[in-house]
Amino acid sequence: MSDRGGWPAANRAHRNAAAAAVVVGIVVLPALVAGNGIAAPPTSIEVERIAAAVGGVGGGLSELGSLFHRAFCWPEPAAFPTEANAVAALVTKARFAQVLAVTCLSLSTYVAVMLARGRLQALLACLCFALSPVVAGQGHVLRPESLAAAFAWFALLLLQVQASPPVLRVRRRRLRRLDVFALAGCASGALGLAVATIASVGECLLVPGVVLVLATLQIGVRAVRILRERGLLRLPIRAINARLLPWTVATLLAPAAAWWLLVRVSHGSEATPSPSTVTLLPENVWLRAPLVLLFVVGCATGIVRTGLRFGRGGRIGADVVLLVQCGVFLAAAAGEPAGRDLTPAAPAMAVVTSEGLLALVFVVRRAMLRR
Repeated sequence: MSDRGGWPAANRAHRNAAAAAVVVGIVVLPALVAGNGIAAPPTSIEVERIAAAVGGVGGGLSELGSLFHRAFCWPEPAAFPTEANAVAALVTKARFAQVLAVTCLSLSTYVAVMLARGRLQALLACLCFALSPVVAGQGHVLRPESLAAAFAWFALLLLQVQASPPVLRVRRRRLRRLDVFALAGCASGALGLAVATIASVGECLLVPGVVLVLATLQIGVRAVRILRERGLLRLPIRAINARLLPWTVATLLAPAAAWWLLVRVSHGSEATPSPSTVTLLPENVWLRAPLVLLFVVGCATGIVRTGLRFGRGGRIGADVVLLVQCGVFLAAAAGEPAGRDLTPAAPAMAVVTSEGLLALVFVVRRAMLRR
């Protein structure tokens, strides 16, 4: 009897282990795709920047970007080598930092989408990110935009946690206020590090402000309704301030942190954007057309679903923050000139595409059930 009773528990453990292995494999898939070309011939911009990072001068890098380029150059040479084989070996070692940054981006994308939409779409987002031309085409090329994107998407996780606070007792509400300032400060610091790495990702500073505007509009509509029905004395001023305080703090602290880091850490060194020959869409027309269709469907379903939930509940959730992040980065990518690196917007493209894929899965499933 004891052996038979142990079978369900053993089967459950095996299923959990298999599910965990699948999740880990899909999450690290973008890093494996990027690392596949780690031994490719170095590009001229990589050689120039690594030489400047090793020498400690110029190269179109900030101090954080310089640290990122020489993070895996062990042992660090006293001078940049001149032989082609030695240069290629040094660039190959330095590219491990790029693979690590892609891993952090994939993990942040998975956790962010899981908090907002669930595990299935999170796995689909990681798959779309791995197949993105930015990762599949030039994921191995070392560039500071990857480090800046990792900081920006880590800040998104902190903002999502800030948007979904736990239900606390009255005695612990004072601790909740400390949590608000702590999360806002950490998220602002991560956004400041992203901008200090390379200023071309400055659009990430808009995310808390856009969320604050949405929250203000939603609360303003409800406040007008309460004023008409109950009068000014019944207006919940304390509750309104409690909802707007986290986003007000993050909106004000993020530019301040970016300015402080640019002045104190970068010491005025200007980082130039990296060139790139790939975009967010594949060059093949047969692949581009269905991807554009999935992107359009994902935009429509994501906006409608998040808008309806936000309108009914009236609270900023993890899905609203993720939608704002994707909208800000994709809008900034659309305004970038041709030939610029679009690594910070690649996770946003993957998230929206996964939304369209999930809608397609539901449509196919319903059609199969009807048959």
